[in-house]
Amino acid sequence: MNEDDKKLLSKDSDGLLTYEYIANHISSIDDDLDYLIDNMMRVDLSGQFIVSAARYLFAIDAEHYNNAVSRLITAAIEKDREHRYIG
Repeated sequence: MNEDDKKLLSKDSDGLLTYEYIANHISSIDDDLDYLIDNMMRVDLSGQFIVSAARYLFAIDAEHYNNAVSRLITAAIEKDREHRYIG
């Protein structure tokens, strides 16, 4: 991932750009996966793309991406708690 990629992803408004980056660069994201997950957690307020990324990485290689999937699932649960209606 180069600085132009990071600049583009810093403008992600909902996690879709980051999810697409992961999907389109799956063969070369290992060194940048923590950055990508952090970025997605920052911008995906609903958790929609966080869950999609977890499902995608699990489907690609559950063992290899175990830590990333765990982080994403934890983040999705936290996002869900933030949006739970308490009435």
